[in-house]
Amino acid sequence: MQIELKANDFSELKELANTLKNRRRFHSEWAIKVQRKAKLNAHSKGGRDFWHSVVAPSVKISRFSDSGATIEVDNYIAVHKHFGGIIRPKNSNYLTIPIAEEAKGKRAAEFTGEQSLFLVPSKPSSFLAYDDDSELKFMYVLKNEVHQTAEPWFPSEREILNIGEKIIKKYI
Repeated sequence: MQIELKANDFSELKELANTLKNRRRFHSEWAIKVQRKAKLNAHSKGGRDFWHSVVAPSVKISRFSDSGATIEVDNYIAVHKHFGGIIRPKNSNYLTIPIAEEAKGKRAAEFTGEQSLFLVPSKPSSFLAYDDDSELKFMYVLKNEVHQTAEPWFPSEREILNIGEKIIKKYI
């Protein structure tokens, strides 16, 4: 994901930006503040290391000049979280989605011995389970694909514009 910050693209900033002597400095500061806001938004999601260790560090300023600045998100998972969409398996036929507490954080292959998993066919989804003294323990549901709901974390266009307006007013 690439975000271009150009004062000339915002009618609210265009006239003011044309009066600046150092547009490069403005675009640099704007990019830094938008990057900071994106990282803060990711950190505020909380509850999971993922937002701190994957999403926030993926926001990078790749360029700034007199004409604008570019912010990139260099992790496809972070972009997917922002926009949502379909997730499909890459190296198998099914996604294994944990449904039991003891399966969370584990791969299905880690269940061995007395806890070896077997397929329980069902419609519309099948399951992986093991036999625990005549009782089936369902560990995973198998899916061909799932739809991940969008969890927007990057600043909105309005937020980006507001940040730019605050900065540009300092320079006038």
